[in-house]
Amino acid sequence: MLTAIQSGFVRSAHDVSEGGLAAALAESCISGGVGAAITLNSDLRNDIALFSESQSRIVLSVSPGKQSDLEQLLKEARVPFAAIGRVGGQDLSIAINGASAVRESVEVLKSVWEDAIPCRMK
Repeated sequence: MLTAIQSGFVRSAHDVSEGGLAAALAESCISGGVGAAITLNSDLRNDIALFSESQSRIVLSVSPGKQSDLEQLLKEARVPFAAIGRVGGQDLSIAINGASAVRESVEVLKSVWEDAIPCRMK
């Protein structure tokens, strides 16, 4: 990952930890102020695919025109990867095995994220 970042291939990176892939994608969209369209194909149950906190996973966004360079680097380093979507728009949408699982505006995600603790304290 360090080589990919230093080579200018990576635009953003977020670990997949607390909350799993869905939380990492939402946090990335919130911090970047931009949406994403994600399509997953998985043998796992949808809840596991979205919220599993398994180790050693990173969500990357790739600089324009650098996807093939990044993929080549990852292949050479024998790092498993999957291209799962595109950055852009105002919504985060996630589809799993052809079915919509998440579709929400980044603005609403940000509001829910920022207001969660103050709301619980009322």
